Amino acid sequence: MPAPEPTPDIRDIAPPIQVADPLPLWVYPLVGITLLALLAGLVWWLRRRPAPAAPQTAQNPRAQALDILHTLKQDYANIPPGRFADDAIGALRLILAERFGSASHSQTPDEFFATHRADLANQFDQARRDQLAELLSICDRMRFAPEPDHHSERLPLAESALAFVLDLPAPPAESDAHSSAA
Repeated sequence: MPAPEPTPDIRDIAPPIQVADPLPLWVYPLVGITLLALLAGLVWWLRRRPAPAAPQTAQNPRAQALDILHTLKQDYANIPPGRFADDAIGALRLILAERFGSASHSQTPDEFFATHRADLANQFDQARRDQLAELLSICDRMRFAPEPDHHSERLPLAESALAFVLDLPAPPAESDAHSSAA
């Protein structure tokens, strides 16, 4: 029989090394109190804010166009020609969109006159169609090929656009509704 092997020395397992917490204990309550204060401040700020303003009632397109054109007439000397023409044509397009649909917003004047030839003939006489074509062409010229910065075209354009909008009869749908209500 072979000789028994000697039993090795069994050493005790070392206990885990004690690592000290890097932050003192008083820091944890301080962080908690700070977070609660921030949360309370956020809630207070959200409640203190004024309520959102009520949405404005929608103006009819004719009134919006008149407002824009009156503003252009008053400030024509201070507005650059390109922006003046953009605003003027935007006001006219409000009227055209009301009468001919929202697609007229994205059409060039030539496309608009080609697309709505029959509707234009029903709603406007030849003089009014010519006046509209002239207004749109002046606006296009001011937008894409402005003259040197002088005001000779702006005031007459604003006045004739205002006269055009003021002299327009009510759209056919509105005039039918008014006559049936009376």
